[in-house]
Amino acid sequence: MNELPIRAIRPNPTQPRKRFNEKALEELAQSLVRHGMIQPIVVRPRDGYYEIIAGERRYQAASRAGLKRVPVLVIEADETRMMELALIENIQRADLSAIEEAMAYAEMIEEFGITQAQLAERVGKSRSHITNSLRLLQLPLLVQQAVMDERLSMGHARALLSLKHPKKIEQMAERVMAENWNVRRLEQALRERKESVRPQQATAVQFVEESLREKYGATVRIKQGKQSGKLEIDFVDEDDLNRLLDLLLPELDQ
Repeated sequence: MNELPIRAIRPNPTQPRKRFNEKALEELAQSLVRHGMIQPIVVRPRDGYYEIIAGERRYQAASRAGLKRVPVLVIEADETRMMELALIENIQRADLSAIEEAMAYAEMIEEFGITQAQLAERVGKSRSHITNSLRLLQLPLLVQQAVMDERLSMGHARALLSLKHPKKIEQMAERVMAENWNVRRLEQALRERKESVRPQQATAVQFVEESLREKYGATVRIKQGKQSGKLEIDFVDEDDLNRLLDLLLPELDQ
C-alpha cells in the first residue's frame, strides 16, 4: 500500500454511482479528520495521474477534509476490468440504486459487446437478475429518477412494469408517492385495476397481449388483419431472445 498526493488522483468517469449522500459525505470527512483513512483507495496509473477504480466516496470525503495525501492500492486494469471492479464494489456495499445498477449493466453490455450471461458471470449475479434489472430501464425517466432518489423502491418499480403505457405508469407512481403506499398496497391496486378494466375496456386481444407479457416478461403485440394477423414479441438482445426461446420451445413441443 502506498500514499499519493490527493491532487494526483482523479475520479472514474464511468463510476456507476451517480449521486452521493451529502450528509454521509460530511460525516465521513469529519471521521477522516479525526482518525485518518484506514481503507485505501484503489487506483490505476494513467498518463500523468491515477484514476480511481474503487473508493470514490472516500476520495470525495478526503477532499472535503482537506487531506493532502491518501493511502492507495495501485493495480493494473483495462477498461473492462475497471468497470467490473467499480460495479462490484458498489453492489457489494449496496451503494447503488436499482436504476444505477441497471444503467451500469447496460453500459457494460453496450461498451464491451458482452451478453447478459457473460455479464452475470463476471459480476456474480444470475442471468435472471441481470434481465430483470435491465427491464427497469423501460420505465419512464420520471419514475427512474424517483427510484434513484429513493422515493420509490425496487419493489415498486418492478410492480409498475406490469402497466403497459408510460403515462399510466407515471400516474400510478405519483399516486404511490403521494399516498406513501408500500409495495403490497401498490400490487393490490394494480390487481383491482386489472379486474375493473378488463371487462369494461379491454378487448380480447388486449387481454391476451397483457397475459402473454406478464408470462414472458416482454412486450407482446397481436396485429389482426381481415383474415390473418401476426404475433410480435420484443427482446432486448440475443441473450433475452434465448431466454424467451427457453420458455416458448417447451410449450411448442407439447
